[in-house]
Amino acid sequence: MAKVPKAALLLALLLSAFIGYAAEGVVPGMRFVGASPLNGEWDGTFLTASLIGDAGYDVVLVASWSDTFPRLCGYRRVLLVVISPEVPFSRSDEELLAELRSCVAKLTVLVADEGGYANAVLEALGVPVEIQGGVFVTSSGGSPYPRAVIKLPGGDRRVLFLDYAAPLVVRDGATVIGRSGGDAIAALYETDGLSVVVLGDGSLFLNHLVAIGGANPYRALLADLLRYARPDVVAIDAKHYRLASRDLWRLLYISPSVGVAAVINPVYWLLASLEPADRVSRGLQIIASHGIAGPIIVGLLAYLAAPYISRALLRMREFVEDRISWRRELRYTVMTRHRSIADVRSGIKYEDAAEALHYLRAVVSAALGRDVIDLREGLLELFSRDPKIKREIEMFFEREHRAREILLFVLRMLKLIGMDRALSERALKLWALGR
Repeated sequence: MAKVPKAALLLALLLSAFIGYAAEGVVPGMRFVGASPLNGEWDGTFLTASLIGDAGYDVVLVASWSDTFPRLCGYRRVLLVVISPEVPFSRSDEELLAELRSCVAKLTVLVADEGGYANAVLEALGVPVEIQGGVFVTSSGGSPYPRAVIKLPGGDRRVLFLDYAAPLVVRDGATVIGRSGGDAIAALYETDGLSVVVLGDGSLFLNHLVAIGGANPYRALLADLLRYARPDVVAIDAKHYRLASRDLWRLLYISPSVGVAAVINPVYWLLASLEPADRVSRGLQIIASHGIAGPIIVGLLAYLAAPYISRALLRMREFVEDRISWRRELRYTVMTRHRSIADVRSGIKYEDAAEALHYLRAVVSAALGRDVIDLREGLLELFSRDPKIKREIEMFFEREHRAREILLFVLRMLKLIGMDRALSERALKLWALGR
C-alpha cells in the first residue's frame, strides 16, 4: 500500500477545516455591511425585520431569490422589502421578480433606496418612478438632515428627518405621497395585483432609528406600510449586500474571544485578502481597457495630482484630529453635565440628541449586562423598583421632543444611573463600537 505524504495529509486536513468553517455561514470576524437584515449594528435592518416578526407577520430573509421566490408562490399576499441594496441586480433576479408577480394574488413591494441599484426592481415591474441615485436632497438652510412629510394610504402624515436621501422622478401613472421641500421623496404605484411604495431614503428603516420606542415616527411609518400591505408573508431582501471583514486589532480589543476565533479561521483570512484584491482587480481592468494609453494617463495624472493629494491628506488628518477632539469634548459634556452642548457647538441639533441617546443606550446595556435594543424597555427594567422614575420614562417616550428636551432627559438618566456606571469601561467600549 502506497504511503501518503504528510504534506498531503496536512493539506487535506486544512481543506476539511476550511470547508467546515465555510458551511457554518458567517464566520467570526466577518459581518454583513449596509442595510442588510443580517446586520445587527446601527446601519443594518436586523431590528426592522425583528419588529415585523414581533408584530405577528411571517418573515423570510431572502438570501437566494432562486430558492425562495418559488416557495412564496404558495401565499396570496406577499410584501417584498428592498432597502438600500449594495450589489447590482442580475437579469435572473429581474426574471424571478416578474415570475413572483404573476404567481401571487397581491404583491406589494417596498423599495427604499438612495443609491440607485433598486431602479432595476422598478424597471422589472414597470413602475414609472426613478430614484436619482447620487443626487441628495438638502433643506433650504443647507442641513444634511432635511425634513420630509410622508403619508401612506390609510395612514397618518408622518414627519421624518432624512439622511442621504435621493429625489424621485415620478412619471404619469404613479402618485407622489411624500415630499421634502419641493422634491418628491416618496411615491406610490398601483395596478392590478401590484402595489409599489418607493422611498428615496433607505436609512428610514435602519436599526438606530427604529430602536427607540414610544412615539417614534419611523416605527409608525413601518406600521403604516404593514397595515397597507396586509401581507401573509414579508420577504426581506438579504442577497444584495456585501460581506466584509472586521478590523482584527479592534476585534481583539473589544472581544478577545471573537478576535482569536477570527485569527485561527482560514475563511477570515481568505475574505480579508479578497477585499483589497477585488479593488485592485477592478482598477487594473479599467486601466487595461484603455490599452497602452491607460498606464500613461495614470502615471501622468499621479504626477500632477501628487502635490494636491499631499495637501488633502494633511487637511484630512487635521480634520480627523479636530473631529476626535470635538467627540471627546461632546462626550465629556454629556457625561458630566458641567456645561451645555452650546459650548461645544452653537445650538443643539438633533444629531447631538441622537449622540446622547446612543451613549445612554450603551450605559444601560453595560448596567444590565446585555445588549439593549429598545432604550425605553431597558430603562424601565433598570428602574423597575422606582414607580416614579418609571412613570417619568413612560411619559418621555409617549410624545415627540425637541433636541434640548432629549438632551436634558439623557442627562437626568445618567445622573440617576450614577457616574461610576456611566463612566464604566464597558459602557465606553459599547458606545465606541456603536460609533
